Amino acid sequence: MVGMISTIVPDGFEVKEHTIEVPWDRSDPSLGNLELFAREIYADPSAPPLAYFQGGPGNPGPRSMMPWIPEALKHYRIFLIDERGTGRSTPIDKSRPELIDVAHLSRLRPPDIAADAEELRKHLGFEKWDLLGNSFGGICIGSYMSYYPEGIGRAMLTGSIPPFGISADFYNDKILDLLERRVKKIYEKAPWIEDRIREVSEYLNHNEEFLPTGERLTSQRFRFVGVMLGEEHGWEKLAILLEEPFHREGGRKHLRPDFLATVGMTVSTETNPMWPVVHEQIFGGFTEGSVDWSCERVYNQREGFELDADPGGKTFYPFGNAFFRFHFDEDPAQQPFRDVVHEIFQKTDWQAVANQEQLLQNEVPAAVLLYEDDMFIPFEFASSIVEKIPNMNLVTHPEYQHDAIYRHGDVFNRVFEALPQ
Repeated sequence: MVGMISTIVPDGFEVKEHTIEVPWDRSDPSLGNLELFAREIYADPSAPPLAYFQGGPGNPGPRSMMPWIPEALKHYRIFLIDERGTGRSTPIDKSRPELIDVAHLSRLRPPDIAADAEELRKHLGFEKWDLLGNSFGGICIGSYMSYYPEGIGRAMLTGSIPPFGISADFYNDKILDLLERRVKKIYEKAPWIEDRIREVSEYLNHNEEFLPTGERLTSQRFRFVGVMLGEEHGWEKLAILLEEPFHREGGRKHLRPDFLATVGMTVSTETNPMWPVVHEQIFGGFTEGSVDWSCERVYNQREGFELDADPGGKTFYPFGNAFFRFHFDEDPAQQPFRDVVHEIFQKTDWQAVANQEQLLQNEVPAAVLLYEDDMFIPFEFASSIVEKIPNMNLVTHPEYQHDAIYRHGDVFNRVFEALPQ
């Protein structure tokens, strides 16, 4: 079937849509099936297949011609997969209460996504296909390489690694180092940004302001705007946001509606409700025990990042790519998931995202592109993991940020050319 996306695909390319049913839980048939959706784009229908795993977690496959897609189409026919729970692959959100339970929400992880893709490969009749994944999508490829290597021709990862030898607390502590370093650099470059963050946070601690979605904006939730610092030009976006947050009249002030609207678009997860739900689940099974709100524990142990840090204190920082209990209390998109997510974060019976034993004897030709200044992936640690995996080449970039694949077509070319020959 020709898809709706054909209206925004340039001339010379064709689009098909594919839908199959896959089990929610391959060990528990009683949960039934979900629909798995993938969009195929091609110029040459005889070109070899490439399956793409989107970053996130919780994002569906691309809906527009991102810069990497035309480059990849020179070599492949591309299958853009909507990972389970997203897009048109039986999405989960607050309007689907029948899916908001531990059984379903704990089955949105990379091993399940890889198993879905493997079923799609078999359905399409390919002996093997090549893989490309960015960020969370690269972690999904790590699962694919761990559990279904026989289905892979070659694998390409950008901005992530097949993770092993790591705990949730270790990762969050390393990421907090990167965030602190970046925030300090920005504070030194533009001290007024620090002043604005402190001023807005102090104001919100004593005044009620409401986002366009209706809920009160707290200082804790406002501090999540720091997540944009991991994007290319992120600090410039933050500077524009903070240029003048207030209407100031006769010694009084209140937050501007356009400021509240922009903050709302950054801190709301209405368009991606599975992001906070899945984010910390990734670390389940890396070590014994539960993840138990690792982000919250690690942040509260770092001066200036504590959830109740004083805006007038010695150090005071915004938050990065981390989710806390207050997200599930304050964000209307997350409130229906609160109790279930707390139960999930106490689980101890996880399948590990990556099988270390399998990866240490990997035979799949693979390449990884890591960004040396990435705020979400500790470069030195990630590089050391790549060095341990056979048949995996590493290529780096000194300046690109974590969202580079969405901005630069040469990201695909770099990782493609780095594949073992």
